[in-house]
Order: sequence, then structure tokens, then C-alpha cells
Amino acid sequence: MKKISLFLALSAAGMLCGQDMNVTAQKYTGWNSGNLIFNRQALIAGPRNTCGVNFCQQKPGGNGETSFYMVLTEPRRQGGFGQHQCRFLRMEVNGIDMQRIMPQERDFEIWKKGRTAGADMTFRFDGTNIILSAYMAADSPMLFLRFRPAETQLEPLRKFRIHLAVQVGGINGILKAEDTAVRTAARELAGKPWKQAKNMLNPEDRWLIFYDRKLDGSGKDKGFGPSFLLLPQDFSNLNRAELILPDDTLASVILDVKADFRELTLGIWQNKAPIPNKDFFRLFEERKKDFTVIHTPEQ
Repeated sequence: MKKISLFLALSAAGMLCGQDMNVTAQKYTGWNSGNLIFNRQALIAGPRNTCGVNFCQQKPGGNGETSFYMVLTEPRRQGGFGQHQCRFLRMEVNGIDMQRIMPQERDFEIWKKGRTAGADMTFRFDGTNIILSAYMAADSPMLFLRFRPAETQLEPLRKFRIHLAVQVGGINGILKAEDTAVRTAARELAGKPWKQAKNMLNPEDRWLIFYDRKLDGSGKDKGFGPSFLLLPQDFSNLNRAELILPDDTLASVILDVKADFRELTLGIWQNKAPIPNKDFFRLFEERKKDFTVIHTPEQ
């Protein structure tokens, strides 16, 4: 029975099929797609997972302002790092929110290098540029997010913050989680009321498994199961790292990055189909290297 369960978990995690890495440039389709003036999607597919990373800019509203944001549409659009309204990744540079930047066609480029494939997006914050590489590797089920400053800057980098949003177990605003938890390499954290939800992260935590004890992914109306975040392996690049874990669906991680950093990489994972908590925990223990090794783009 254990072997059958593991086979089903591996199949759900996309780990039993064989194919090469591939990336295609497409456009985001779905909610609000008709209101975009910049619309680029990197659809990254490999033997262990598929991720759709979207870079979108909203048309000017009544106040004349636009909004630039990122959403994840594959492996799924709901729960975890998915769902359009949650905008799983946001940056602040020198006090400028990513929503305010104006992307250009030349800022987006897909690439394939050996057993890695992905896309580079240059974010231009009034003379200070950050390059994000969103990519996958053939030997990993995760989507990697690699941040680095551009080699030439018109303005120095003084402040850099990364915000990640994740829906724990359910769907924000639709399927509410109330018994949230995060398991790290060092400890177990429970969701608390919003005013008490802040947790300081440290190098010993290493990774975060987000899950809900009731919306455990085990059946209909039981949510999607766990999502996973691999933290930067070198905390010396950080001033501080915070986890906001409420007894509610939407959690977040905030990384305050040192201004002199040269490179920082995260890894995120979620499954296309719901996966029960117990199956993912067993899968994680049996294939931990798949989730805890950062792969770098091949040259």
C-alpha cells in the first residue's frame, strides 16, 4: 500500500514522466486579461513540473495610473502561489513599489540553457535595475526565482525588499483556512490572529511547508494541500526575514535584502492536483533532495 501511495504522489507531483526542458513565450489568458497593456508569459515545462510565470501591466484606471504585477497560472491558478488577485511576488526598490514601474518589450526574454530553461525580466526602478530569472531545472520540481542587480546602474541600490504571498490550503476569499501551520527544517509554527502573526525567520529554518490541518487536500472541498518555499541558502544577504502566518488563508514572507547583495535565489513549489498533507510529507522525506537543492542556470 505504501508503494502504491508513493507512486500516486509522485505521479501527482509530475515526477515520473520523461521530457526535456522547454520554455515558450505566450500571453496570460483569463481574468482581466483584456485590460492589460503589457502581457508576457513564460510557460516553462520540464519532466517534473510546469510553471506559467506572467508579467502583466494593467491599463490606466480612472486616475490615470497603471499597475504592474506578477501572477502564477501553472501548475494551477487556485491556492498556493496561484490565483490572479494574490499576485504571488512583489518587490520594492529604493522605496518604489514594483506596481509603479513601466515595462518595455526588451525587458522580457526567454532562454534555454542545457537542462535549465526560463525567462529573464528586467525591472527598472528609476535608474536602479533588478533582473529576475524565473526558471526550472530538469532535476527539480521547483520554480526558481533568482534576483540580481544589473551590472550598470544609474542610481545605487539602497533598499530592496521581496514580498511573497501564499494561500495556505485554500483559496483566498473563497475557501477559508483556519488551522494554518508552517513546518520548517527547525520547527513547527501555528497560525495566529493577525496582530500576533509575525515570525522572524533564521538560517536554521531553511525551507517552509505551508499547510492547513483541516483543508488538507484529502478530498472534495478539502483544499489543495501543501505549498513549499525554499529560502535563500545564504542568509548573509539578508537584513531580516519575516513570515506572516495568520489563522487565515493568506500568508506572506518578507525578505529585507542587503543593498550590496550580488545574487539571491528562492525556490517555490505547488502541485497541479490536490495532494493530501500526509502524502506530501512522506514524499518530501523520501525525496528531500528534490526540494532542498538550488539549481543554477547552466551556461
